[in-house]
Amino acid sequence: MRFACKYACCMKLLQIRNVPDEVHRTLKSRAALAGMSLSEYALAELRRAAEVALRDSEARLSGIVNIAEDAIISADDQQNIVMFNQGAEKIFGYVADDVIGQPLNVLLPDRFRAIHRTHVDGFAVAPETARSMGQRREIWGRRKTGEEFPAEASISKLALGDHMLFNVILRDITERKHAADELERQVESRTAHLNALLQFSNELLMARSIDEVLRRALKHAQVLVPEAQRGAIYLYDPQGDRLALRASDGFD
Repeated sequence: MRFACKYACCMKLLQIRNVPDEVHRTLKSRAALAGMSLSEYALAELRRAAEVALRDSEARLSGIVNIAEDAIISADDQQNIVMFNQGAEKIFGYVADDVIGQPLNVLLPDRFRAIHRTHVDGFAVAPETARSMGQRREIWGRRKTGEEFPAEASISKLALGDHMLFNVILRDITERKHAADELERQVESRTAHLNALLQFSNELLMARSIDEVLRRALKHAQVLVPEAQRGAIYLYDPQGDRLALRASDGFD
Protein backbone atom coordinates (compact mmCIF):
# COMPACT_ATOMS: atom_id res chain seq x y z
CA MET A 1 0.00 0.00 0.00
CA ARG A 2 2.86 2.41 0.87
CA PHE A 3 4.51 1.87 -2.54
CA ALA A 4 1.16 2.17 -4.28
CA CYS A 5 0.60 5.59 -2.69
CA LYS A 6 4.12 6.74 -3.60
CA TYR A 7 3.60 5.51 -7.13
CA ALA A 8 0.36 7.44 -7.52
CA CYS A 9 1.84 10.64 -6.09
CA CYS A 10 4.98 10.44 -8.21
CA MET A 11 2.94 9.80 -11.34
CA LYS A 12 0.89 12.89 -10.62
CA LEU A 13 4.06 14.93 -10.24
CA LEU A 14 5.53 13.67 -13.49
CA GLN A 15 2.27 14.27 -15.34
CA ILE A 16 2.06 17.81 -13.91
CA ARG A 17 -1.26 17.18 -12.22
CA ASN A 18 -2.52 18.71 -9.01
CA VAL A 19 -0.76 17.25 -5.98
CA PRO A 20 -1.91 18.05 -2.41
CA ASP A 21 0.33 20.72 -0.85
CA GLU A 22 1.24 18.51 2.12
CA VAL A 23 2.35 15.65 -0.15
CA HIS A 24 4.22 18.10 -2.39
CA ARG A 25 6.15 19.53 0.58
CA THR A 26 6.98 16.05 1.91
CA LEU A 27 8.30 14.83 -1.44
CA LYS A 28 10.23 18.07 -2.01
CA SER A 29 11.85 17.74 1.43
CA ARG A 30 12.85 14.15 0.77
CA ALA A 31 14.21 15.10 -2.65
CA ALA A 32 16.37 17.81 -1.05
CA LEU A 33 17.71 15.37 1.53
CA ALA A 34 18.59 12.98 -1.28
CA GLY A 35 20.31 15.77 -3.23
CA MET A 36 17.85 15.46 -6.12
CA SER A 37 15.41 17.61 -7.92
CA LEU A 38 11.75 16.82 -7.33
CA SER A 39 11.46 15.20 -10.78
CA GLU A 40 14.58 13.10 -10.22
CA TYR A 41 13.28 11.99 -6.84
CA ALA A 42 9.88 11.10 -8.35
CA LEU A 43 11.55 9.00 -11.04
CA ALA A 44 13.74 7.25 -8.45
CA GLU A 45 10.69 6.44 -6.32
CA LEU A 46 8.83 5.13 -9.35
CA ARG A 47 11.77 2.89 -10.21
CA ARG A 48 12.02 1.61 -6.66
CA ALA A 49 8.28 0.91 -6.46
CA ALA A 50 8.41 -0.94 -9.78
CA GLU A 51 11.37 -3.03 -8.59
CA VAL A 52 9.57 -3.96 -5.36
CA ALA A 53 6.43 -4.88 -7.29
CA LEU A 54 8.50 -6.99 -9.69
CA ARG A 55 10.25 -8.80 -6.85
CA ASP A 56 6.91 -9.50 -5.17
CA SER A 57 5.47 -10.80 -8.43
CA GLU A 58 8.52 -12.98 -9.08
CA ALA A 59 8.36 -14.37 -5.53
CA ARG A 60 4.68 -15.28 -5.91
CA LEU A 61 5.32 -16.89 -9.30
CA SER A 62 8.32 -18.80 -7.96
CA GLY A 63 6.23 -20.12 -5.08
CA ILE A 64 3.50 -21.32 -7.41
CA VAL A 65 5.98 -22.93 -9.80
CA ASN A 66 7.86 -24.73 -7.03
CA ILE A 67 4.81 -26.29 -5.37
CA ALA A 68 3.49 -27.66 -8.66
CA GLU A 69 3.66 -31.47 -8.88
CA ASP A 70 4.13 -31.32 -12.64
CA ALA A 71 7.55 -30.65 -14.11
CA ILE A 72 7.86 -27.02 -15.24
CA ILE A 73 10.96 -26.44 -17.33
CA SER A 74 12.12 -23.36 -19.23
CA ALA A 75 14.71 -23.38 -22.01
CA ASP A 76 16.33 -20.60 -24.00
CA ASP A 77 16.36 -20.28 -27.78
CA GLN A 78 19.36 -22.64 -27.89
CA GLN A 79 17.19 -25.22 -26.09
CA ASN A 80 19.35 -25.07 -22.97
CA ILE A 81 17.58 -25.39 -19.62
CA VAL A 82 17.30 -22.15 -17.63
CA MET A 83 14.63 -23.13 -15.07
CA PHE A 84 13.85 -26.50 -13.44
CA ASN A 85 11.20 -26.60 -10.70
CA GLN A 86 10.86 -28.99 -7.76
CA GLY A 87 8.27 -31.05 -9.64
CA ALA A 88 10.83 -31.62 -12.39
CA GLU A 89 13.42 -32.62 -9.78
CA LYS A 90 11.06 -35.28 -8.37
CA ILE A 91 10.08 -36.65 -11.78
CA PHE A 92 13.51 -36.72 -13.42
CA GLY A 93 15.71 -37.29 -10.35
CA TYR A 94 18.04 -34.36 -11.06
CA VAL A 95 18.52 -31.34 -8.81
CA ALA A 96 18.18 -28.05 -10.65
CA ASP A 97 21.90 -27.25 -10.45
CA ASP A 98 22.66 -30.50 -12.33
CA VAL A 99 20.71 -29.49 -15.43
CA ILE A 100 20.68 -25.68 -15.57
CA GLY A 101 22.62 -24.79 -18.70
CA GLN A 102 22.36 -28.34 -20.07
CA PRO A 103 20.53 -29.15 -23.34
CA LEU A 104 16.84 -29.94 -22.96
CA ASN A 105 17.56 -33.23 -24.74
CA VAL A 106 19.28 -34.60 -21.63
CA LEU A 107 15.76 -35.33 -20.35
CA LEU A 108 14.88 -37.46 -23.40
CA PRO A 109 15.79 -40.98 -24.54
CA ASP A 110 18.56 -40.95 -27.14
CA ARG A 111 16.31 -42.13 -29.98
CA PHE A 112 14.01 -39.10 -29.63
CA ARG A 113 16.59 -36.32 -29.26
CA ALA A 114 17.14 -35.34 -32.89
CA ILE A 115 13.45 -35.32 -33.86
CA HIS A 116 12.51 -33.44 -30.67
CA ARG A 117 14.99 -30.66 -31.44
CA THR A 118 13.58 -30.41 -34.96
CA HIS A 119 10.02 -30.14 -33.60
CA VAL A 120 11.00 -27.36 -31.16
CA ASP A 121 12.82 -25.46 -33.92
CA GLY A 122 9.67 -25.71 -36.04
CA PHE A 123 7.49 -24.54 -33.16
CA ALA A 124 9.76 -21.50 -32.68
CA VAL A 125 8.78 -20.13 -36.11
CA ALA A 126 5.18 -21.37 -36.08
CA PRO A 127 2.33 -18.86 -35.57
CA GLU A 128 0.86 -20.55 -32.47
CA THR A 129 2.24 -19.69 -29.03
CA ALA A 130 1.33 -22.99 -27.33
CA ARG A 131 1.08 -26.59 -28.44
CA SER A 132 0.34 -30.00 -26.94
CA MET A 133 3.28 -32.32 -27.43
CA GLY A 134 2.77 -35.91 -28.53
CA GLN A 135 0.09 -35.25 -31.14
CA ARG A 136 1.89 -37.52 -33.62
CA ARG A 137 3.63 -39.94 -31.26
CA GLU A 138 3.85 -40.94 -27.61
CA ILE A 139 6.06 -38.77 -25.38
CA TRP A 140 8.80 -40.41 -23.32
CA GLY A 141 11.10 -38.90 -20.71
CA ARG A 142 14.37 -40.19 -19.31
CA ARG A 143 15.26 -40.03 -15.63
CA LYS A 144 18.75 -39.51 -14.22
CA THR A 145 18.92 -43.28 -13.62
CA GLY A 146 18.34 -43.93 -17.33
CA GLU A 147 14.81 -45.23 -16.73
CA GLU A 148 12.34 -44.17 -19.41
CA PHE A 149 8.76 -43.21 -18.59
CA PRO A 150 5.65 -42.19 -20.56
CA ALA A 151 4.57 -38.57 -20.24
CA GLU A 152 2.17 -35.97 -21.51
CA ALA A 153 3.44 -32.46 -22.10
CA SER A 154 2.66 -29.05 -23.52
CA ILE A 155 5.02 -26.34 -24.71
CA SER A 156 4.61 -22.58 -24.99
CA LYS A 157 6.92 -19.81 -26.15
CA LEU A 158 7.55 -16.22 -25.14
CA ALA A 159 9.47 -13.70 -27.23
CA LEU A 160 11.86 -11.62 -25.11
CA GLY A 161 13.34 -9.05 -27.46
CA ASP A 162 15.52 -10.93 -29.91
CA HIS A 163 15.40 -14.11 -27.85
CA MET A 164 12.85 -16.87 -27.34
CA LEU A 165 11.93 -18.61 -24.08
CA PHE A 166 10.32 -22.05 -24.23
CA ASN A 167 8.25 -23.28 -21.30
CA VAL A 168 7.37 -26.96 -20.95
CA ILE A 169 4.84 -28.47 -18.53
CA LEU A 170 5.27 -32.24 -18.25
CA ARG A 171 3.41 -34.92 -16.29
CA ASP A 172 4.59 -38.46 -15.56
CA ILE A 173 1.74 -40.81 -16.59
CA THR A 174 3.44 -44.09 -15.67
CA GLU A 175 0.77 -45.10 -13.13
CA ARG A 176 -2.05 -44.09 -15.45
CA LYS A 177 -0.55 -46.12 -18.31
CA HIS A 178 -0.02 -49.15 -16.08
CA ALA A 179 -3.66 -48.95 -14.96
CA ALA A 180 -4.85 -48.63 -18.57
CA ASP A 181 -2.68 -51.58 -19.66
CA GLU A 182 -3.99 -53.71 -16.79
CA LEU A 183 -7.59 -52.82 -17.64
CA GLU A 184 -6.97 -53.73 -21.29
CA ARG A 185 -5.45 -57.06 -20.22
CA GLN A 186 -8.46 -57.84 -18.05
CA VAL A 187 -10.87 -56.95 -20.84
CA GLU A 188 -8.98 -59.16 -23.29
CA SER A 189 -8.93 -62.02 -20.78
CA ARG A 190 -12.65 -61.77 -20.05
CA THR A 191 -13.43 -61.53 -23.75
CA ALA A 192 -11.41 -64.68 -24.42
CA HIS A 193 -13.25 -66.51 -21.62
CA LEU A 194 -16.64 -65.46 -22.93
CA ASN A 195 -15.73 -66.51 -26.45
CA ALA A 196 -14.55 -69.89 -25.17
CA LEU A 197 -17.77 -70.41 -23.21
CA LEU A 198 -19.85 -69.45 -26.21
CA GLN A 199 -17.97 -71.93 -28.38
CA PHE A 200 -18.34 -74.60 -25.69
CA SER A 201 -22.09 -74.07 -25.45
CA ASN A 202 -22.40 -74.40 -29.23
CA GLU A 203 -20.37 -77.63 -29.18
CA LEU A 204 -22.51 -79.09 -26.40
CA LEU A 205 -25.52 -78.83 -28.66
CA MET A 206 -23.75 -81.15 -31.10
CA ALA A 207 -22.54 -83.68 -28.51
CA ARG A 208 -24.04 -87.17 -28.87
CA SER A 209 -23.10 -88.68 -25.52
CA ILE A 210 -22.21 -87.75 -21.96
CA ASP A 211 -18.62 -88.85 -22.56
CA GLU A 212 -18.34 -86.48 -25.50
CA VAL A 213 -19.78 -83.68 -23.36
CA LEU A 214 -17.15 -84.36 -20.69
CA ARG A 215 -14.29 -84.48 -23.21
CA ARG A 216 -15.38 -81.14 -24.65
CA ALA A 217 -15.76 -79.69 -21.13
CA LEU A 218 -12.20 -80.76 -20.26
CA LYS A 219 -10.85 -79.26 -23.47
CA HIS A 220 -12.44 -75.89 -22.78
CA ALA A 221 -11.40 -75.93 -19.13
CA GLN A 222 -7.80 -76.18 -20.34
CA VAL A 223 -8.40 -73.20 -22.64
CA LEU A 224 -9.64 -71.15 -19.69
CA VAL A 225 -6.72 -72.30 -17.51
CA PRO A 226 -3.78 -72.32 -19.96
CA GLU A 227 -1.21 -73.15 -17.25
CA ALA A 228 -2.91 -76.56 -16.77
CA GLN A 229 -0.95 -78.93 -19.01
CA ARG A 230 -2.94 -82.04 -18.09
CA GLY A 231 -6.47 -82.67 -16.91
CA ALA A 232 -9.00 -85.33 -16.07
CA ILE A 233 -12.68 -85.63 -15.14
CA TYR A 234 -13.83 -88.30 -12.72
CA LEU A 235 -17.44 -89.13 -11.87
CA TYR A 236 -18.55 -90.93 -8.74
CA ASP A 237 -19.91 -94.44 -9.33
CA PRO A 238 -22.29 -95.21 -6.45
CA GLN A 239 -22.59 -98.89 -7.40
CA GLY A 240 -18.89 -99.54 -7.17
CA ASP A 241 -18.36 -96.75 -4.59
CA ARG A 242 -15.46 -95.39 -6.59
CA LEU A 243 -14.40 -92.57 -8.91
CA ALA A 244 -14.60 -93.52 -12.55
CA LEU A 245 -12.39 -91.77 -15.11
CA ARG A 246 -14.57 -90.37 -17.90
CA ALA A 247 -12.28 -87.93 -19.70
CA SER A 248 -8.56 -87.17 -19.65
CA ASP A 249 -5.88 -85.29 -21.53
CA GLY A 250 -2.13 -85.55 -21.03
CA PHE A 251 -2.26 -88.81 -19.05
CA ASP A 252 -1.23 -92.21 -20.35
